[in-house]
Amino acid sequence: MSFWIERKLRAGTQRLAAATRELAVLDEQILSLRDDADDLETRAIVTGSGRDDYHRRDAAGHVEAVDRQRQRLRQRIADLQREQDELLDRLQSRRG
Repeated sequence: MSFWIERKLRAGTQRLAAATRELAVLDEQILSLRDDADDLETRAIVTGSGRDDYHRRDAAGHVEAVDRQRQRLRQRIADLQREQDELLDRLQSRRG
């Protein structure tokens, strides 16, 4: 039985590592997107152009979409960590 728990632990560790790497990429992307959105907001304010305001809104939408994706991924990481903890507890109780 502990074989299966150990196998699930290894698989969970791999999923957790992949999700953590993905979160790091999204964190970098959001910084760049926010900078671009801030620049476009400044341009839209200065020019008062409808075209620039459209680009500002579009950029802000991208920031919001990536931020939602980051939040979902953070929840997934928390779920994976909780699952790992539960598996470790089960493994310890079987060996203890």
